[in-house]
Amino acid sequence: MAEAQLAQALPNLLSPDAATRQAAEQAIEQIKGQPAAWFPAILSLARGFPEPQMRQMAAVVLRKSISKDPWTAAGLEAQTVVKAGLLEAVFPETQHLVRKALGDVISKLAAVASQADVCPAILLGKSDR
Repeated sequence: MAEAQLAQALPNLLSPDAATRQAAEQAIEQIKGQPAAWFPAILSLARGFPEPQMRQMAAVVLRKSISKDPWTAAGLEAQTVVKAGLLEAVFPETQHLVRKALGDVISKLAAVASQADVCPAILLGKSDR
């Protein structure tokens, strides 16, 4: 459900109509309030949106939403899904800008993990699976 809502809202962030953009921002903020659903859903869009610019935007939105508190609130299961999904997504991605945006997400996750004094498996090139 969160993924479907995000798939509708994300492209509307680029709308020239202010009301459409504002509605999209509100929908996204509402989903962000549920970190366990938010992180896997936005990653799924970063991996699966047909248009490369939308995959890139999803990755950028994901990176900007990562901080210690929401990431911790997402729970271990969602964190594991996201870390493994990032590793699985970055290498086969054919679009340079999308691959870079996914790499930026990995970098941000590493920074958040280092603040928590945790050696993230993502730095070791392993998933938690």
